[in-house]
Amino acid sequence: MKWKRIVLQICYWMGIIINAVAAAKLSVLRYIKIPEIVNTAPSANLFLDEIYATGESVALMFGWSLLLLWASRRPIERKGVLLLTAVPVVVGFIVNTVNFIVCYSGQTFEFNNIIGEIVLLVIFTTGYFLAGTIDDISAE
Repeated sequence: MKWKRIVLQICYWMGIIINAVAAAKLSVLRYIKIPEIVNTAPSANLFLDEIYATGESVALMFGWSLLLLWASRRPIERKGVLLLTAVPVVVGFIVNTVNFIVCYSGQTFEFNNIIGEIVLLVIFTTGYFLAGTIDDISAE
């Protein structure tokens, strides 16, 4: 039974770490890289939507990290957060990556992204169903 709790915590903490790292990368992109491009581009107004959208993405990624951290404090009772992470979030990443490959690129590194995203989908879904098999909530 203890191994189930450890695996469940790993599921939450993988999400927390991956989201926080992604948010940090997006922060660098939003606050350093994109402004450098905008300041040197002749048609800077074309980038304003990207700057705004990237800033919103940063907030959402940090917010999701905090949501997973909150859920990890009561991992069984809040297991629904893992399913919400798996289905709309990770499936959304997969759809975005496939769209990028089909419409813009076709590079092999995006296929590696899909593999990683599928692994995350399996991990979060497994964590959700694993939490349902742990009977004793009070033993946390």
